[in-house]
Amino acid sequence: MADPQRDAPIGEILSALFPASGTAVIPKVAKVALGQAAGNAGVLSWQNPEAVGVLAAVIIDITSAQAGQTADVGVDGDGTGTGDTLMDGVSLAATGAFSSFADAGANGAAFRKLDAKGGTSDYVTVTASGTPSSLVGNAYVIYVPVS
Repeated sequence: MADPQRDAPIGEILSALFPASGTAVIPKVAKVALGQAAGNAGVLSWQNPEAVGVLAAVIIDITSAQAGQTADVGVDGDGTGTGDTLMDGVSLAATGAFSSFADAGANGAAFRKLDAKGGTSDYVTVTASGTPSSLVGNAYVIYVPVS
């Protein structure tokens, strides 16, 4: 059996990883602790750090639930607003992982495009339906820079 680390030249390994038919793009992930404040963006406000637009999706990992509340996750222009374009009405009442891929709700979508940092719509926000004082966990914003 061939040993690719020993038998293949570096160029061949790189060609296999990054084929000429396209450019390989590696997604980035931002881990952000969930907040416990009421009001718009009280649970999360994350700004795209890239100088280009990104395609973004969200996973929320709840380790301590907030009974009787839901949250909206969406794209926002200044980090203080609310929206439900990624996840609409996701329950905060149970522990576990919830994603824009599987738990988008009526208005959500698996991913959305955000503007470059400083653009018109360059934030992802999470807003709870009440004061989520018991909520503990993290949000993982998965994003792919696009140009």
